[in-house]
Amino acid sequence: MASAVGFRSRYDVHLKQFLHPAGIVVLTPEGRVSGYVLGVGYHAGDLRTAVTVASTSGIARAALPLLLLCFHFDAETGRYSLSVMKVLRAAGVVTVLAIGGTLLLAFGRERSRT
Repeated sequence: MASAVGFRSRYDVHLKQFLHPAGIVVLTPEGRVSGYVLGVGYHAGDLRTAVTVASTSGIARAALPLLLLCFHFDAETGRYSLSVMKVLRAAGVVTVLAIGGTLLLAFGRERSRT
């Protein structure tokens, strides 16, 4: 059933755990996949919208979501592991560099005009 709805997982021998995205699969009355509600916490409005779209046999528009992988969460400490923090820090650095580069280009063009 998991394969039929597009749910993919793999076993990591080193961690001795299955690696998979966390989320809810929403189906139409005909049994087709209408959409996915991803993450580990769900808002009532998001679920209501997903069910409403599915009830009319609608298919949610495609998106490229960032998936939370359940194997990165340590239930004992209640925190995400260091590997997730490294990815978040790297994304933060890339964001700051992109904003800085955009500002440099904007101010450079402004100076060349004057």
